[in-house]
Amino acid sequence: MTNYELLQYLIADGGFYIRDEHITLLRKAFPNENITPSRISALRCSITQSKYVTAEIVYIRSNIRALKVLAVDPQYQTYARARPKESFQKITDSYLRSEPPEVVRHILLVQQFNKLLAPVTHQRAY
Repeated sequence: MTNYELLQYLIADGGFYIRDEHITLLRKAFPNENITPSRISALRCSITQSKYVTAEIVYIRSNIRALKVLAVDPQYQTYARARPKESFQKITDSYLRSEPPEVVRHILLVQQFNKLLAPVTHQRAY
Protein backbone atom coordinates (compact mmCIF):
# COMPACT_ATOMS: atom_id res chain seq x y z
CA MET A 1 0.00 0.00 0.00
CA THR A 2 1.35 3.40 -0.94
CA ASN A 3 1.38 6.60 1.07
CA TYR A 4 -1.08 8.02 -1.46
CA GLU A 5 -3.63 5.37 -0.48
CA LEU A 6 -3.00 6.07 3.21
CA LEU A 7 -3.59 9.77 2.59
CA GLN A 8 -6.82 9.00 0.74
CA TYR A 9 -7.99 7.07 3.81
CA LEU A 10 -7.07 9.96 6.11
CA ILE A 11 -8.99 12.39 3.89
CA ALA A 12 -12.08 10.17 4.08
CA ASP A 13 -11.66 9.88 7.86
CA GLY A 14 -11.37 13.66 8.28
CA GLY A 15 -9.99 13.82 11.81
CA PHE A 16 -7.13 15.64 13.53
CA TYR A 17 -4.49 13.19 14.77
CA ILE A 18 -1.16 13.34 16.53
CA ARG A 19 1.57 10.84 15.62
CA ASP A 20 0.54 8.10 18.07
CA GLU A 21 -3.10 8.40 17.06
CA HIS A 22 -2.10 8.10 13.38
CA ILE A 23 -0.22 4.90 14.19
CA THR A 24 -3.12 3.28 16.06
CA LEU A 25 -5.73 4.43 13.50
CA LEU A 26 -3.81 3.12 10.49
CA ARG A 27 -2.82 -0.13 12.20
CA LYS A 28 -6.46 -0.73 13.06
CA ALA A 29 -7.63 0.15 9.55
CA PHE A 30 -4.90 -1.84 7.76
CA PRO A 31 -3.78 -4.71 10.04
CA ASN A 32 -1.85 -6.55 7.30
CA GLU A 33 0.13 -3.48 6.26
CA ASN A 34 3.58 -2.66 7.65
CA ILE A 35 2.70 0.45 9.71
CA THR A 36 5.77 1.42 11.72
CA PRO A 37 6.42 4.59 13.71
CA SER A 38 9.18 5.61 11.29
CA ARG A 39 6.84 5.16 8.31
CA ILE A 40 4.20 7.32 10.00
CA SER A 41 6.82 9.95 10.79
CA ALA A 42 7.83 10.02 7.13
CA LEU A 43 4.16 10.21 6.09
CA ARG A 44 3.53 13.11 8.48
CA CYS A 45 6.62 14.85 7.14
CA SER A 46 5.28 14.56 3.61
CA ILE A 47 1.88 15.80 4.81
CA THR A 48 3.43 18.97 6.17
CA GLN A 49 6.11 19.59 3.54
CA SER A 50 4.86 18.23 0.22
CA LYS A 51 3.43 20.72 -2.24
CA TYR A 52 0.98 18.04 -3.41
CA VAL A 53 -0.68 17.57 0.00
CA THR A 54 -2.99 20.12 1.62
CA ALA A 55 -3.35 19.78 5.37
CA GLU A 56 -4.53 21.69 8.39
CA ILE A 57 -2.19 21.81 11.38
CA VAL A 58 -3.22 22.44 14.98
CA TYR A 59 -0.54 22.78 17.63
CA ILE A 60 -1.49 20.89 20.80
CA ARG A 61 1.73 21.93 22.54
CA SER A 62 4.82 23.64 21.20
CA ASN A 63 6.26 20.40 19.79
CA ILE A 64 3.12 18.29 19.24
CA ARG A 65 1.04 18.80 16.10
CA ALA A 66 -2.33 17.38 15.18
CA LEU A 67 -2.71 17.00 11.41
CA LYS A 68 -5.82 16.78 9.26
CA VAL A 69 -5.36 15.90 5.59
CA LEU A 70 -7.67 17.99 3.41
CA ALA A 71 -6.60 17.03 -0.11
CA VAL A 72 -3.89 15.25 -2.06
CA ASP A 73 -2.98 15.92 -5.68
CA PRO A 74 -2.91 12.85 -7.97
CA GLN A 75 0.65 13.84 -8.94
CA TYR A 76 1.68 12.70 -5.46
CA GLN A 77 1.26 9.10 -6.70
CA THR A 78 4.45 9.50 -8.70
CA TYR A 79 6.46 9.83 -5.49
CA ALA A 80 4.41 7.50 -3.29
CA ARG A 81 5.36 4.10 -4.67
CA ALA A 82 5.07 1.03 -2.47
CA ARG A 83 8.37 -0.36 -1.28
CA PRO A 84 9.27 -3.86 -2.48
CA LYS A 85 8.82 -6.48 0.24
CA GLU A 86 12.43 -7.68 0.04
CA SER A 87 13.83 -4.19 0.68
CA PHE A 88 12.65 -4.17 4.32
CA GLN A 89 15.27 -6.68 5.48
CA LYS A 90 18.06 -5.83 3.03
CA ILE A 91 20.77 -3.39 4.02
CA THR A 92 21.54 -0.96 1.25
CA ASP A 93 24.42 -1.96 -0.99
CA SER A 94 24.55 1.24 -3.00
CA TYR A 95 28.32 1.53 -2.52
CA LEU A 96 28.71 -1.67 -4.58
CA ARG A 97 27.30 -0.13 -7.76
CA SER A 98 30.47 1.80 -8.50
CA GLU A 99 32.82 -1.17 -7.99
CA PRO A 100 34.03 -3.64 -10.63
CA PRO A 101 32.16 -6.99 -10.71
CA GLU A 102 35.02 -9.01 -9.21
CA VAL A 103 35.26 -6.64 -6.24
CA VAL A 104 31.50 -6.82 -5.73
CA ARG A 105 31.65 -10.61 -5.79
CA HIS A 106 34.50 -10.65 -3.27
CA ILE A 107 32.65 -8.29 -0.90
CA LEU A 108 29.44 -10.32 -1.12
CA LEU A 109 31.34 -13.54 -0.44
CA VAL A 110 32.98 -12.03 2.64
CA GLN A 111 29.57 -10.80 3.86
CA GLN A 112 28.10 -14.26 3.35
CA PHE A 113 31.05 -15.86 5.16
CA ASN A 114 30.59 -13.43 8.06
CA LYS A 115 26.93 -14.43 8.35
CA LEU A 116 27.89 -18.08 8.52
CA LEU A 117 30.76 -17.47 10.94
CA ALA A 118 28.99 -15.08 13.33
CA PRO A 119 26.84 -17.61 15.26
CA VAL A 120 29.89 -19.77 15.95
CA THR A 121 32.59 -17.28 16.89
CA HIS A 122 30.80 -13.93 17.28
CA GLN A 123 33.58 -12.42 15.19
CA ARG A 124 34.09 -11.21 11.65
CA ALA A 125 36.59 -12.26 9.04
CA TYR A 126 38.15 -9.45 7.05
